[in-house]
Amino acid sequence: MSNAQLQSLSQHAKQRLDRKKTADLDRKEKLKLYKRFLKTEEHRILLYHRSGGSALRVSKRRADLIKILLRHLYRDAVDSSKNNKPDVTLIAIGGFGRGRLNPCSDVDLLFLHPKGAKGLPKEASDLIESILYMLYDCGFKVGHAVRSIRETISEANTDDRTKSSIIESEMLFGNEDLYKSMMNGFYKSCIKGFEKDYLKRRLEDIRLRHLKWSQTPFLQEPHVKEGCGGLRDYHNLIWINYVRRKSTDIKDLVKSKMLTESDYKKIRKAYEFLLRVRNEMHYTQKRSTDILTLQLQGEVAVKLRYKQRGILKKIESFMRDYYTHSNNLFLIAKEVGDRFYLEEREFETKKPFIGFLARRKYKIENFDGFVSKNNRIYPASGEVFHENPSRLIRIFQHAQVRHLRLAPELNEFIKNNWKVINRVFRYSDSNRDTFEAILSRKGEVGGALRNMHSSGVLGRYIPEFGALTNLVQHEFFHRYSADEHTIRVTEELDKLAVGDDKRNRLYRGLYNEIEDPFVLYLAVLLHDAGRALNSSNHEDASATLAQSVARRFSLKTKRRKLLLFLVNSHLELWRTANTKNIDDPSTIIKFAKMVGSIRNLNYLMLLTYADSRGTDLKSWTETKEAPLRFLYLETLEYLEDADSFSARRKESQEELLKRATEKLPQSHHSTAVSHFEKMPLRYFQRREASHISRHIKLLVDYFKGWATSKSLPQPTLHWREIKEQGCSEFTVIWQDQHKLASCLTGALAAQKINIISAEFFSRDDEVVFDIFRVCTTNFEPVTSNNKKKNIEKLLVSGLHDEDFSYSDLIQRATKELLDWHDLADQFPQRVYINNQSDEKHTLIEIQALDRIGLLHTILSAIAKFDLEVIHARITTTRGAAIDTIYVVDSEGKKITKKEDLDHLLKGLQKAIKIK
Repeated sequence: MSNAQLQSLSQHAKQRLDRKKTADLDRKEKLKLYKRFLKTEEHRILLYHRSGGSALRVSKRRADLIKILLRHLYRDAVDSSKNNKPDVTLIAIGGFGRGRLNPCSDVDLLFLHPKGAKGLPKEASDLIESILYMLYDCGFKVGHAVRSIRETISEANTDDRTKSSIIESEMLFGNEDLYKSMMNGFYKSCIKGFEKDYLKRRLEDIRLRHLKWSQTPFLQEPHVKEGCGGLRDYHNLIWINYVRRKSTDIKDLVKSKMLTESDYKKIRKAYEFLLRVRNEMHYTQKRSTDILTLQLQGEVAVKLRYKQRGILKKIESFMRDYYTHSNNLFLIAKEVGDRFYLEEREFETKKPFIGFLARRKYKIENFDGFVSKNNRIYPASGEVFHENPSRLIRIFQHAQVRHLRLAPELNEFIKNNWKVINRVFRYSDSNRDTFEAILSRKGEVGGALRNMHSSGVLGRYIPEFGALTNLVQHEFFHRYSADEHTIRVTEELDKLAVGDDKRNRLYRGLYNEIEDPFVLYLAVLLHDAGRALNSSNHEDASATLAQSVARRFSLKTKRRKLLLFLVNSHLELWRTANTKNIDDPSTIIKFAKMVGSIRNLNYLMLLTYADSRGTDLKSWTETKEAPLRFLYLETLEYLEDADSFSARRKESQEELLKRATEKLPQSHHSTAVSHFEKMPLRYFQRREASHISRHIKLLVDYFKGWATSKSLPQPTLHWREIKEQGCSEFTVIWQDQHKLASCLTGALAAQKINIISAEFFSRDDEVVFDIFRVCTTNFEPVTSNNKKKNIEKLLVSGLHDEDFSYSDLIQRATKELLDWHDLADQFPQRVYINNQSDEKHTLIEIQALDRIGLLHTILSAIAKFDLEVIHARITTTRGAAIDTIYVVDSEGKKITKKEDLDHLLKGLQKAIKIK
């Protein structure tokens, strides 16, 4: 904030809050006056922000505004004190002390008194209360402490957050000598002599904080303050610099050669940008918020005047800027931290007495124009890359093989030599061989590629991958930017090289057996490359780009075919397992023919496994893995021996019937035999004998009800809790699938029950089994008997009353959950009618924002077209529902008329609210 602006603000305060105007006002009238003053000045700051004004000035002007308010509150409190001079010194700490406050940030204050909180005189206590209560009533969130100098120093030595807040403190009003004594004592007792310990703890705190936020700035929903490359990384530079150099001016890091002038400009730009984003987030939300959610990204991009056409393009451009700035701050702050760390280590190695093991640790090696020491690799001279440009690739192989980190200076050297990575460099056989060697070193590829990417080499050497840098992925299930996702997939593959986790035994065995890791890792690098082209089918676009890379690398035919297969088909295993009826042998056979060989299948399984985990590790569950594993094993069996594949199914069903009837009384055996004859084959594919026995018992109960019922029988219902998966299984038997599915989903939604998966089975005698996996909104099994009874009552009402509607019930029940409408406008929801994938059924493929009642909406819309749901695959991941519903018309046939298909598509789009 300029002096002119500060003077203007002070003048406004003088005009409105002059002592003469406030002297005779009671507290209520003063509060009204303060609020009016704040409202006017806050609006001025907002207008300045909206006009594109500096974010630094916005945050400083707001801090100055509160300082001026506090000056008047302090003055009023002193005036009303009997002593008239309570010995209380008011100190701004934290962001307020830094002179930077975002629109809804907390105001942190330290009230310093010689006797501290316990010995506080009444007049001092009254002054503090007067100030705090007025701040609260003005609407501020205030963090405060009342301490003596001794208490402040003691607290700072036990809590690094307190220590960091004192570093940037500013005295506002009171006893200046007391404040100076505190700061002198603070430096002598908390900083001097404790530099090494503080640096160690601060670097550990940074590591843990980065770990919490996935060690990357490239999250789909980043934390602007605490995340990697967030504002806290900038603050840490201030604190560490103060402890090591007794300066809070980051510019001093340039003078001490801890930071280059270029990097200083980058982090200042990053700081300005992040502050501007956070300012807008606070203004938009009208509260303090730090997570840049998908919804907020669109709102902020619009408010910051991104000029691209269409909301998705605005978000993409905005988030690319965000990732660029936050990544610059993240990497530069890490380098500065590393320099401070190495400076300390260098000091230690100069000590006269050093043990044998330590001397080995600090051993210096020279190789290929580089030097290694302190577990880092340095350039031996300033001409290392001019002498031999190929070292720009070899450096990463050296670091990989020797397990060395790149020294901060080396990163700077690499950036200064980007220009040597040209067409000749990319087509060089020796560079290709080095790159192949890096990608062939199982278990150590991801780290090398991350180093190459963060230093800017990987994207320049493989520009097809480079185009993904900072690219936003609009799919619901992606947690990272496109480039970060790709690097994480390579790291997930690396993890298979070691470990004894029994759950990964299958993948670890496949990984250790593959003969060409280079092609597998290269396929990972290129599998999403087509996303940068904004193609409707990124797999085909990625394959085209992979073809050009294969030519550049002169890959032989066998390797090239494997690469193109993996890139072009990298979603096929996941897509088939999650959207197709994999219980149908014909689906397995069709998929096996597409894959072509066991070799292709094994490589594809590894890519799918790593791709899924690299998308979002939290979404990789046993439930999500099960269909992938099943499809892989079934396909493997078919590829090994197609004849035995078919024969086993016949034998396995006979064995299943035998084991199921063993668990049943003799009176149930005829029902069991009939059940096996009338149920579709897919019902038996992955169902244990004990589950089938339970269904047969339920079926016997259903038929008893049928026999005694004078009209339509009541549905037979059964709940089973599955604690280990955090859900319940809800089985319903009735006779009309057309109506049952819609009523059942409506009853569940009306009780705020979330549907995880759904299976629909129609017997030859029109008896239907609907089996749902469901959970509460807290992702727990349904245990409330009252809720179960309500669901059953609502279900029966819907089945027996033609005019019964669930819509109002669902709307009332989920009123507080309906925050999805804005997101639905911003992110891709799709409906696709597929008549090619299945010979007997029309497939409705839906991608939509997951919400309570979605499946009811879909099935109700389908019911209006007099279609029968034969099968459904329901998948939910990271707030997205990916559903495939198999339907036939009233005659049991596929829908083939274009007019009918168009009406169905439009009806579903309208129901799901796709514009």
